[in-house]
Amino acid sequence: GINAEYGGISFKKSQKQHRISLAMMRTVFMMLMLTTMIVESFMVIPKGKGSERWQKWAGKKTDKLIDDNVHEAIQVKHKPVSSGDPVSPVWPSEFNATLIKTNPNNANIVWTKLYYSWSTTPSESVSRFDFYNGYVTQTGDWSLNCSIIFAEKYIWHVFFDSQECLQEGPLPNISPDYVGLLGGVFKGYRSLRGLRTELWQFPDPDAPQNLLSYYALANDNSFPVRAPNQINDPGYTDFTDIMVGPQEQSNFQVPSFCRTRKTPNGCPPF
Repeated sequence: GINAEYGGISFKKSQKQHRISLAMMRTVFMMLMLTTMIVESFMVIPKGKGSERWQKWAGKKTDKLIDDNVHEAIQVKHKPVSSGDPVSPVWPSEFNATLIKTNPNNANIVWTKLYYSWSTTPSESVSRFDFYNGYVTQTGDWSLNCSIIFAEKYIWHVFFDSQECLQEGPLPNISPDYVGLLGGVFKGYRSLRGLRTELWQFPDPDAPQNLLSYYALANDNSFPVRAPNQINDPGYTDFTDIMVGPQEQSNFQVPSFCRTRKTPNGCPPF
């Protein structure tokens, strides 16, 4: 494999596995807490009008070809603006990552775990966001607040403690090439968190007059470094501990109680 050090962050790559591990993660991101930030996209679905807004992020109202009935996505390759520019970022088809979501309007850091498995067959394309109440404890425990699961062509807001769910959709999974689908333009290279990154900018689907910034690892832009949130959810989301490879499919199973126990509340309730 290849090992390189970037200001306290180690990047390892092999045929079967990629990993970005963040040294002293908590210290670094306490410094980031007051700065401006899926993305999470992530790109979390806003309350109200969630379906309409998420379809924009997922590519339904862009040049991506999606059948209105089955949401069948067809991949499109986006060409560089000029011959010297890189091709727009495309996420790995399967990976998981730890996300650090911050908001400039409060002092909270939302720790999130993302599991992602993309397929052009809509029923097989799934992802999951676990939102935690705080950082992992010294004993390795996480306190889960709620989860968002993209499965069965729907979005499920799942509250495991109360065993209740909110269902939205039908809606497609996040497209791995959403940066290009939203018209992302390469704006050059930037140093971020000690990493050399590509900066991409695209219009906010909710407010096209505003540009959103997305950062990808320069020597392999399939690795996200920082993604913007939507205008009504200000801030940014940083990606760390990225692990590429097949995902545990049980993570994407919709709990049985979601069929009967409903709630009007969306996740996350922050």
